[in-house]
Amino acid sequence: MLDAPLELTGRLRAELAVSTDAADTDFVVRLTDVYPDGRSLLIADGIVRLSLRADPRAVSTVEKNRPYAVSVDLWSTSLIVNRGHRLRFAVTSSNWPRFERTAGTGAPHYDPAAPAGVAGNTLHFGGAHLNALILPVVGP
Repeated sequence: MLDAPLELTGRLRAELAVSTDAADTDFVVRLTDVYPDGRSLLIADGIVRLSLRADPRAVSTVEKNRPYAVSVDLWSTSLIVNRGHRLRFAVTSSNWPRFERTAGTGAPHYDPAAPAGVAGNTLHFGGAHLNALILPVVGP
């Protein structure tokens, strides 16, 4: 819970250490402002497809269960999170219909007629596996 208002102005991003047991998967990061009454309002979100982690125009191989460092761009914002509020950082693998689905099969685009797989995704912590939410905090 914040003891004082917190100004966030600028680019937001998340650095994650992730793996999957699927041929491909997405990692979605959502940052929300949690009000004292429990409401959670979206501040920003972003997504990275694991096969497009290095370059969004060039598919890279995904080795099952191998940890990868990925950067998720949450774009920019400028807002004040009020005293008594909390920030929530959530990582998931879907945000449909906002972002295109992935079947988890390695197919380049989602095809609703094709069978979809279930991805067992892992967020790694500790040792060489670092995870961070980079926030542009303004002021003291």
